[in-house]
Amino acid sequence: MKKTEQVNNQVIDLTNYNFSRAPLYKSKPISYQAYELQQDETIVRSWGVQEMKKGDWIILKPSSNGELKKSGIKRDAFLATYKRDKKKRGHYIKESFIRAVKIDHPYQFLGIDSEVPEQAPAGSYLVLNLDKRKRPIVVNGRRDIFFYTQKDISERYTLL
Repeated sequence: MKKTEQVNNQVIDLTNYNFSRAPLYKSKPISYQAYELQQDETIVRSWGVQEMKKGDWIILKPSSNGELKKSGIKRDAFLATYKRDKKKRGHYIKESFIRAVKIDHPYQFLGIDSEVPEQAPAGSYLVLNLDKRKRPIVVNGRRDIFFYTQKDISERYTLL
């Protein structure tokens, strides 16, 4: 995406971005603690709020300070992208693909986890989550899109 697509310094909405030419990545086999929610839960994140429902999943990922941070994943997305780690009880391994493209300016999008657009910083990657068969994950009519940093991409995925 070129900077010229940012009109009058307004943040462009990339909810309907065409990922057909975006590079394809495969998830690295990283094991995370995870659990299924037994009741609704609200997770406050730096980019907004996740309203998770009973049956959705929580993944616990290490943060830069060593603590575990919660990431909510809708049930359908979790079932399409994670498998049980047979070596570690209560752990799951992401087994999926993404398409990702670096966006040089700030942007926004509406993912599957929030009712208001998420704001993404310039230089981050807009990501489309794909299942094990490389098909876009769609929950309640919305594609599972989010943003990652270059570090997130390189730590969790391999370019195909």
